Amino acid sequence: MNQTIITSDISLKAKLLCTLGWRMALCGETRLIIQSVRQMGVDLGLSEVNLGLSRTGLVVKVHSGMEYCVEFKEISAFGINMSSLTELNRICLDVSAGKLKDPQEIFHAIEAVNP
Repeated sequence: MNQTIITSDISLKAKLLCTLGWRMALCGETRLIIQSVRQMGVDLGLSEVNLGLSRTGLVVKVHSGMEYCVEFKEISAFGINMSSLTELNRICLDVSAGKLKDPQEIFHAIEAVNP
């Protein structure tokens, strides 16, 4: 298998998970963010997902075999938006159920949720 494809795939998954966590941080509470990001990482076939979450930012480090990738997103403000949080959680459930599998499609679904 081509090393570039693997690196690109793990990088996309790290970006996807970081974006999911960041979007959830803009509209929800911490426990659900950590649970959802870790579960989606497992569903996407990653061997390990580590999160660092604070009021100012989110760091996601993902492992797949011997490779890893780190993504960071700054959080401007935490808030409560149950409508957006529900939409993001639905995406997580669709990934777990196998309804969404392609990382690009998942990323676009997450990006389509209005904060």
